[in-house]
Amino acid sequence: MGMTAVLPIQAVDVVGQTCTGQKVGDIAPLNFSLKAGEIGGILYSRDAILLFQLILGMGELKQGTIHLNGIPLVASNGSHPIAWRQLIGFANCRKGLLSNLSLLDNVNLPAKYHGYYLNGQGQEEVAAKELARLEVPSNLWGKRPSEVSGFIRKRVILARSVVLDPEILLLDSPSELFSWQHLPLLGRWILHQKEHGRGVLIGSDNVPFLLALNDWLIITPAGEMDYKFKHHVDSKWLEGADVMRRSLQNEE
Repeated sequence: MGMTAVLPIQAVDVVGQTCTGQKVGDIAPLNFSLKAGEIGGILYSRDAILLFQLILGMGELKQGTIHLNGIPLVASNGSHPIAWRQLIGFANCRKGLLSNLSLLDNVNLPAKYHGYYLNGQGQEEVAAKELARLEVPSNLWGKRPSEVSGFIRKRVILARSVVLDPEILLLDSPSELFSWQHLPLLGRWILHQKEHGRGVLIGSDNVPFLLALNDWLIITPAGEMDYKFKHHVDSKWLEGADVMRRSLQNEE
């Protein structure tokens, strides 16, 4: 994929409530354009999840425009275009696994639902590769979510977000539940998605992690892209980001 704007966002108003009922306001309309093979970030996950809900068709777009590869978010008849559904991967902060399915079946579920096969590979083969990439022990793949730790469940949610080979990846607080020791694993996984040509949009409160990985960052309430990370960024955050970058380099 080339460096084209696959997700342009213009004047989108995300004032409203998060899924937890927390009211969010005083945020300037968001303006940015996420490109293929680029990592963008929105500081403050509460604001990001509202935007993610709009992109996923779970809310009403009252102001502004959202396009994906030229397809508008809202069709002329007011519906959410089917053409979007397999183009977007989403990893919720903690939720989304079905309690009656094994970890492997949870990861495989989107491919099974859509009848999707990646380059002729078996669906379970793709799911297994993604679990292995996030270092989920194979002896746990047959277990149900309630039988494993929150940290394992978190990695399963991340693995499931890419089994349909999406062009856009939305990550809600991906570093939550990852200790500092395990953050390089997550960082490598996200960079792999970038190298694969995906546009990755991260919502997080972990500023050093965002600074270490992202090509640009939106710090609400400004609502605009910042490539140089000069606005409202504490020197300690920059130092933490440098440590994170070095840890990623040491793992290579």
